[in-house]
Amino acid sequence: MKRKNIIIASLLMSGILTTEAHVVKVNDTEALANDEMEIVVTANADINNYVAAGFNIELPEGFSVVGVEGVKGDAIQSNHVVRVGQANGSKIRVAVYSMSNLTFGIEDGNTTLCTLKLKAPDKEGSFSGLMTGVEYATASNVLTKGTGVQFGITIKPGNIGKLGDADGNGKVETADIDAVVRYIMEGDFEGFNFDNANLNDDDKVDAADLVLLIKMLQP
Repeated sequence: MKRKNIIIASLLMSGILTTEAHVVKVNDTEALANDEMEIVVTANADINNYVAAGFNIELPEGFSVVGVEGVKGDAIQSNHVVRVGQANGSKIRVAVYSMSNLTFGIEDGNTTLCTLKLKAPDKEGSFSGLMTGVEYATASNVLTKGTGVQFGITIKPGNIGKLGDADGNGKVETADIDAVVRYIMEGDFEGFNFDNANLNDDDKVDAADLVLLIKMLQP
């Protein structure tokens, strides 16, 4: 087996290694319920001289991986690739490595290492995920174990099929225009859904939202 393949296999197996605290983390994020979202894994210059990294992402219940995007940013060598595999249960194993044994080349903090595309569950709330089994490899196949870290995901109510439904009847129709006009002229009333009527998300329902709703209903 070639050395490069040994490195990749070792990263995917997540062995017990010497501990050292390099900084790789998953950024906290938020998304809409039942929508596609991204979680971003970032790193700093502490792993500058490594050629590969591997880690587990333990997702909260209800989330699923639908895709992965490779290494980004001018500070990172463009030939690094990302591989994702199921480890066990809710764990997803991720390996980021160079096909040419080139180092990551990270010179500052918070450089994007990879991006995982997820499907959010159809429920709102705050959720916690965990990065574990963090490992790094040099070109000479020296493996180092890094420090795991927790991350948060906030899911807000989904807007699909709701945004513009000012009267809260589950449909977006001309009656919603009447509801917005009534709110603007008279103020709040029973059955009016402020969040659905606030189309431009500026925490106000006014003429600007009315214009957007009219445009939304145009054929």
